[in-house]
Amino acid sequence: MRKHSNALYTYEQVLAGRGYYSREDQPGYSAGVKMMQKKLNDAGFDCGMPDGLFGENTSRAVYQFQTAHNLKPDCLAGKDTLARLDASGSGGENRIDDAGEMRDRIVKEAEYWINKIPYCINSLITTQVLDREAPPPYMDCSDFTSSVYLTVLGIRIGINTRVQIRKGVPVPADAMEPGDLIFFDWNGNGMPNHVGICSGKNEMIDEHGSNSDPDHLKAGENVRRTSLSEYHRKHILAVRRIIP
Repeated sequence: MRKHSNALYTYEQVLAGRGYYSREDQPGYSAGVKMMQKKLNDAGFDCGMPDGLFGENTSRAVYQFQTAHNLKPDCLAGKDTLARLDASGSGGENRIDDAGEMRDRIVKEAEYWINKIPYCINSLITTQVLDREAPPPYMDCSDFTSSVYLTVLGIRIGINTRVQIRKGVPVPADAMEPGDLIFFDWNGNGMPNHVGICSGKNEMIDEHGSNSDPDHLKAGENVRRTSLSEYHRKHILAVRRIIP
């Protein structure tokens, strides 16, 4: 079987249903991919500098575009994706500029993963674009929050709580809004050791647990929706707003 190559297809051919564009282990130049990258950038889904190479940034932008337009988020840019991209025009009307819309998308992405990613803390799994067709085998709390922000907005907020707590701007706990990061200090030493995403009044979505053995994942430790009890509020160390 001949190996797939993006260079085999023009933009017009893919738009007509012949072939598709996808990430390549060793990206080769494709004029069609470069045109797609320009259109994605114009629509507000950042690929970086259009170079005709379908790499990580382009894969993430395609995934974000597909998710935003209710297409199958498989990172394969076929006729449906290109047709929707062309229909979006070049005026940037699909750019996520409204803060409320950004927060809503962050929460919806986090909600999707409830009970779908077991908890485990180690250094093998870290920040990544979340693929609904191939979910990560496990994550810890900061892996999850950083991956949600990377998936939805294409930004990196840091790989652990010590970095994330310095991102954005601080807000009072009683003024938190959906999408804000909530940091907890369970030990009382002034250091963050847990983080969740505010998902509404008095609640958050967080990846929770204590397991560190990926070979023995625990059914009860997973992404969840949590009510912020008096105990939780007592241990809030900081709330940070990434979306101004």
